[in-house]
Amino acid sequence: MTQESVRNRLCKYIEEKGVKLVFISRKVGVPDYLMAKFKTAKRELWNESLLELDKFLSAENY
Repeated sequence: MTQESVRNRLCKYIEEKGVKLVFISRKVGVPDYLMAKFKTAKRELWNESLLELDKFLSAENY
């Protein structure tokens, strides 16, 4: 699991499901601004946050 692979899965999930980034960031426990920067590849997530996001996406089958 790399930052880039999780980012790609996140973008695919948002595009296909039509959910807002704010919804995901609150579920995962990451500040909205940080998740937005992560999505646009301007910042990387901390390991704990990356793991939580990976768990969320895996639970949603992405």
